[in-house]
Amino acid sequence: MSFPQARRAPAHAKQVEPIDLTLSSPEPEPQPRPGRKTDPSRPAYRQPAHLKTEPTTEPKTGPKTGPGTSAYRHQIPSSHRTEHRRPKPARRHPPRVHPDHLSRIVNTTDPHVLRALVLHLCTLSPALSGAVARGLAHNSTFAQATIVKYHPAQTKPDPRRAQSASPASDFSELLSSPKIPSPIKHDRKPSPAPSHSSSSTAFSDSLPLRPLTHVAASSSSPRRAVSNANPEPAPTTKTCIHCHKPFDYENGFCTWHPGSKARSADGAVQWDCCGALPWEAGCESANAHVAASQNPSINAEPRPKTMTCAHCRQPYTDENVDSGCSFHAGEKVMTAQRTVEWTCCGGGLRESGCSFEDFHVPAHVQDMPKKRTPSYGSPSFRSRPPKNPRLF
Repeated sequence: MSFPQARRAPAHAKQVEPIDLTLSSPEPEPQPRPGRKTDPSRPAYRQPAHLKTEPTTEPKTGPKTGPGTSAYRHQIPSSHRTEHRRPKPARRHPPRVHPDHLSRIVNTTDPHVLRALVLHLCTLSPALSGAVARGLAHNSTFAQATIVKYHPAQTKPDPRRAQSASPASDFSELLSSPKIPSPIKHDRKPSPAPSHSSSSTAFSDSLPLRPLTHVAASSSSPRRAVSNANPEPAPTTKTCIHCHKPFDYENGFCTWHPGSKARSADGAVQWDCCGALPWEAGCESANAHVAASQNPSINAEPRPKTMTCAHCRQPYTDENVDSGCSFHAGEKVMTAQRTVEWTCCGGGLRESGCSFEDFHVPAHVQDMPKKRTPSYGSPSFRSRPPKNPRLF
């Protein structure tokens, strides 16, 4: 018996594989593989009895017998029947696109179309969506904000604890940790006779070793003692006798009111020296503050005598008596704009003097202004009644 065989292609057709470059026609169908050859020496597979199919009943006209009918197959014993199965077509992988061509296609495509295509492909493939999310996480502002918001905060080490750590404290922490076994192994032996000392020793060995509180406190005490031994020198602050404000050696300009606060006729409080309000700048000024008190020093050298100039009202000594003196020869008056100025030159309080002398002039007691008394020709003296002469 002979079965119909497939028509074989000519030899020159196998050497050429058709490739479609226009993508207008479907791909060529895969060629079927040749059927497997049965080995006659191997026993044929016998179908179990419960899986055998019974011959179908044909119409009364009579069963059709032929090579292609089912009745014909049942007439042939299974041991002598060879089943010809249709081979499965070979799976061909699609051709890969050249990377250069793919780069040109992506660069010449509209970004909106490319974005829509990537989102559509990500909805179809979970693996592609995960790869795209991981690849764009470093360049996406939304991804970076999400990472910063939900990322666990890192615990910063305490620098004070790292500095105060010592070998004694580290060893005590190792002993107090329950996870780390003790490096010392104790070989316990039974005592020959129970006694008070042996029982106490065994009881002390069974207790876990814990660091003492006073030991931990003493480990950090040297650091505190060292830090307190050399404190930073605090800046020396003194109080000025003129403006009554604290000062140091860097700030030397001083303004003050030599008078006192008094209440005027209209009830306003003002300085009686210049008539200025309490919060206005002082009418007297100097280039240096004068300390109210100084700490006495042992075996201190005698300091030069300090005097005050009668013109500029600034302190000076015998060493700088010829350093020059600038002052205002006029008087201070209050203007309509509530400002104080000099009558000699019209300058302000902080302006340099309009007169200059080579030497400072000391202000003596007899040069200071005295309280004026009414003369005999004054009206107040004339209004007084004459005194009667005393009789002895």
